[in-house]
Amino acid sequence: GKDGRWFLIRMRPFRTVNDRIDGVIFTSVEITRLKQAEADLVELNATLEQRVEERTRELDEANQEIVHARDLFYTLFHANPIPTVLTRVEDDVFINVNVEFLHFFRLQRDEIIGRPAAEFGLGLGLGLELGLTTPETFIARIKNQGRIGNYEMQIMLPSGEVRNILASVQFINMDETDCLITTFIDITE
Repeated sequence: GKDGRWFLIRMRPFRTVNDRIDGVIFTSVEITRLKQAEADLVELNATLEQRVEERTRELDEANQEIVHARDLFYTLFHANPIPTVLTRVEDDVFINVNVEFLHFFRLQRDEIIGRPAAEFGLGLGLGLELGLTTPETFIARIKNQGRIGNYEMQIMLPSGEVRNILASVQFINMDETDCLITTFIDITE
């Protein structure tokens, strides 16, 4: 219509009692609200698609930043000149070790990854040297403080040799897994 309203118009033949066509019947139904709803739906769909594209782009950028940060972390982790180990809090299993750690213990990567840290005199047992009586109290203290640094303890190398170390443990969450980074230096001498 001239006033912006929309109509649905139907034309049907008018049949007489003798089944002759004797005109046309026009019916009209105003569909302005239906057309407006349709236009609104098209606009909402376009807006939604734009938002999805924006969120997808933001998510891709965030994922790229996470990948970059993780790559940087592992680059620094492996470049660290101090023996460094990454263990999973849940079961105290080695997730990663750097070359200096392997040299110190005279081990190969495949001998240690996936095995409990306690087998090598490291891990949650370190808390006992600090007067923390259980692994749970050790983890609670690390989570509360973020790190426990510069404490002395003794470890035994696979050769049976006892060494004194100065250790630090840092709590981190990597890929939604609670982990500990343990670093140490040999202070035996």
